[in-house]
Amino acid sequence: DRASFVRTLADAVGLEIAAEKGDFYEIVPRGLNDVPYSWIELTTLLGASGVSPDFFSANFERDYTFFVFKSPSGAAQASASPSASNLFPGHIFKLQKGKSPLLLQRDVLTLESHIEALANLFLTDPGVPSGDGTFQDTQISGQPTRSLTFKSGTGTTARIQTFRYGWFFGKYLIMSTNDEGLKAAIERL
Repeated sequence: DRASFVRTLADAVGLEIAAEKGDFYEIVPRGLNDVPYSWIELTTLLGASGVSPDFFSANFERDYTFFVFKSPSGAAQASASPSASNLFPGHIFKLQKGKSPLLLQRDVLTLESHIEALANLFLTDPGVPSGDGTFQDTQISGQPTRSLTFKSGTGTTARIQTFRYGWFFGKYLIMSTNDEGLKAAIERL
């Protein structure tokens, strides 16, 4: 279930942090018989299955990259297991040969109509969409992206989190729950 997956992921990243002292981790989530989860299986596990699994399987390679970025706010004790609130997942999808981002842009925009499913890609509840609750045109590392900001709490306990996605190098679609994680993913392409 989702809660077990999040706990296991936090523990696994905690072990990696103790070993590597880094902030970006490529993870291969595995299910029964040690078989890696497909995107469809992972989104079902996370409760994000409204994010068009058929579209992804028809246009992107099955072998996607699942990454976790550990925020600096959780870096104080590198040897301690991090809290899920300091871990931000993301996903890198490579287009299948013969597919074009230009021809898929309209289909990718349909992601934006699945806000509840996208919120489930965060490991903790990101809150509610802020502002008018619509995606905005933004940029990361000089590249165009689309983003939706979530807000939880009020006053000094308010927490702002952003879901962002975009096309990079004409063949990668990246979705991330953290801007620094997205920048780190771009650098690794």
